[in-house]
Amino acid sequence: IKQRERIKCGNLSDERIHRLKQLPIEKFTDHMKEQRLRHKWEGYFGKLETLSQANGGDANFFLNTKDPNFDKGLYDWTREQREAFKAGLLDNDRTERLKSIGLDFDWDSRVARSNLAWQKMYQDL
Repeated sequence: IKQRERIKCGNLSDERIHRLKQLPIEKFTDHMKEQRLRHKWEGYFGKLETLSQANGGDANFFLNTKDPNFDKGLYDWTREQREAFKAGLLDNDRTERLKSIGLDFDWDSRVARSNLAWQKMYQDL
């Protein structure tokens, strides 16, 4: 995308424009899509890592949808990582990185929600 912007602004040499035009469009767009997905993955991983560190190295905290700091994107991304792992689609590097920050792939938000509710009721006794 930056290359297209540079072409429009006249900030790319003729030689580079020619080289870009020689690329099969599928290869170019696939590469761009892969970069965007990698950037998105790294961004969410960074957010989860920060929250995990703030939570004592536990990345399996319950995300309260009523909390003003709730990040639905992070919640969905974390769920997608667990689903990809269970389906055998998460590569080893990503699996190890997620495990290193305390993500439990067997964690279930429904069970966590139930346990949290039980603990709150117990404390209220």
